[in-house]
Amino acid sequence: MPRRRTSHGLAHVLKDWGYFALAALPGALESLLGLGMVSKELSATAFGEWVVLLAAVTVVGAASQLGMKTAYMQAVVDFAGLARQRQSLRAGVVFLSATGFGAGLVVAGILGILATFGAWGSVEVLLLLPLSMGLTNAQMLLVTDLRIRRRLQWLTAMSVVQLPIFAGVLFLLRDLGVGGLLLIMGSSAIVASVRLAILWWIISPGNPLRARWGFIGPAVTLGLPIMLGLLIKYASDATVHMSVLWFAPQDFVGDWGRAQRVLEPFNSLYLLALLMAWGPNAILMAGERSAVEVERLRRGALRVLGLCALGLPLGLVWVALATQWLEGLVLTQGLGPWVAVAVLSRMMAFCAISVANFGMVIAREYRPMVMVYVVEWGLSIGLISTVLALSPASDLALGFVVVMMGTIPWLAVAWCYGYLSPRLLGLHASRTMVSS
Repeated sequence: MPRRRTSHGLAHVLKDWGYFALAALPGALESLLGLGMVSKELSATAFGEWVVLLAAVTVVGAASQLGMKTAYMQAVVDFAGLARQRQSLRAGVVFLSATGFGAGLVVAGILGILATFGAWGSVEVLLLLPLSMGLTNAQMLLVTDLRIRRRLQWLTAMSVVQLPIFAGVLFLLRDLGVGGLLLIMGSSAIVASVRLAILWWIISPGNPLRARWGFIGPAVTLGLPIMLGLLIKYASDATVHMSVLWFAPQDFVGDWGRAQRVLEPFNSLYLLALLMAWGPNAILMAGERSAVEVERLRRGALRVLGLCALGLPLGLVWVALATQWLEGLVLTQGLGPWVAVAVLSRMMAFCAISVANFGMVIAREYRPMVMVYVVEWGLSIGLISTVLALSPASDLALGFVVVMMGTIPWLAVAWCYGYLSPRLLGLHASRTMVSS
């Protein structure tokens, strides 16, 4: 008999990738617009604080999500019936809004304490953090629901509408005298509120009080191990960012911050869009519970990894064009170009290891994923933070740190692809063959 083919192959991944890239395009343009408006007025330290702020929000925000994103994706596969999915969605949105708000209070409190000791300067943005992180958590789950239901055209349309709203708010706040990081954060918070309202209207999940609250417990139980691995990864990145801000020379801090902000739109357009397209398709392929689909899953992961590798030349072209267009973003002196390469390398490594991690999530094998991130974190502390703390002004030390920044994440990728991913996907194949 001919092999049965499903609709969750690489062609659908590429199609979904196109939708996500289009959906991310207005956001990338928003980022470049905001960056162009504040680049000349931000100091090197302010650029560094911008990167550290986003890293801190990512770490604490990931903790506040409790792995609910992946847990909800799996719940959609496991639960039968649209009504139960919507009830779970309501519960998740309300729960994550509350945890995100609390996480924002934590980040604001920590940075406020640092400000009293002179270790943090951008205090004007701290009051926005609880609202911003609560909105981010709620949007995350609603966008995940749209991804699973393959209503990606809505994401694209919503992003197109969002761009002029953001531009209008940005120029209005600037005319009112708002500047610096507060201009960016304030505009983003206002637009996030509008975006959340649009998402809720599109999905129409119903009364948030009529929710399936029993979903929270099992989802958190499933999501906590996943969250732990990501939390360690994000903490490793945050450690690198904070070490640069507090130990490296100001010129290096400025290059690091500028490279991060210039490459962030490219990361959203290319690498993160690729991951968002791959995740639901990978889970659906595994959900077919056949050896054929698991083999397609393995081949698809390798092809997605190849697409990730194309990010290197494309990202370098992006940096060259962006630094020519945006004033105040010079990355052509000293270590500047190599810092940009290191930042791009870290983004690509995150994409690559996330593709491998879907195999671990599907096979319910979380310990190896956590351990590889622990090793990466330890290497980052030993070979980056320690070197910067002991020899912050040495050109040799800075060159070594740049190499380690770009290399260490790939050691984790090589370990996953060389041993863990084939083993775990093979294990899953044997399980599905027995159960089918």
